[in-house]
Amino acid sequence: AKTLREMAETANDMARIVGQRSSSADYEIDLADTVAEVRAEASETYPEAEIVADIPSNRPVRADSKLTRVFRELVDNAVEYGDAESPRVCFELRDGSAENFVTLAVSDNGPGIPAADRERILGEREITQLDHAQGIGLWLVEWLVESYGGVLSFDVDEGGTTVLLELPAYGGDDGTETDDERLDAA
Repeated sequence: AKTLREMAETANDMARIVGQRSSSADYEIDLADTVAEVRAEASETYPEAEIVADIPSNRPVRADSKLTRVFRELVDNAVEYGDAESPRVCFELRDGSAENFVTLAVSDNGPGIPAADRERILGEREITQLDHAQGIGLWLVEWLVESYGGVLSFDVDEGGTTVLLELPAYGGDDGTETDDERLDAA
C-alpha cells in the first residue's frame, strides 16, 4: 500500500510537471545548496546510507525549485533498489561535454539500472503494455532535466550506476531573475 501511494504521488507530480513543461526554468539555483539540502534529508530518511557530496559553492544552474525533487528521486532510487549492505550515493561535478552546461554525476554502488529501463526512459526503446519500466521516479527525473534544457544519461558498470545530469549553467547576464530578485520584487 505504501509503495502504491508513493507511486500515485509521483504520478500526480509528473502530471503537474508535464502540464508546466512549456514554461522555462529561468531561476538561478546553486547546486551546492540544493545538494546539501537533499543530502541532509536523505541522511535522516536513510541512516544506513552514506550520502556524500563534492560540489563547490557558487555553481549556479538554470532550473527551479523542482531540482531538489530530481536529486531526491535519484537518492531514493539508489538506496531503495540498491543491493549493497551499506548503500552509497555520491554527488560530484564533472567536466562537461558542452559549453555553458554544468555536469553533475550522481553515482551509487547498487546493481545498476537495467539496460531496457534506461532505454525506455531515454526514448530509445518502445514502451508497450508488456514491456515497460519498473518505476516512475526516473521518468520524472528525465522530464524535469529536459524541461530545464538539460540532458540525462546513464553509465552503468559492475560498480553501480552513474546518472549524468547536464544542466544549463546560469550566467546571470541574460536578463532572467534570480529567486532572490523575484522575492524582492514581490
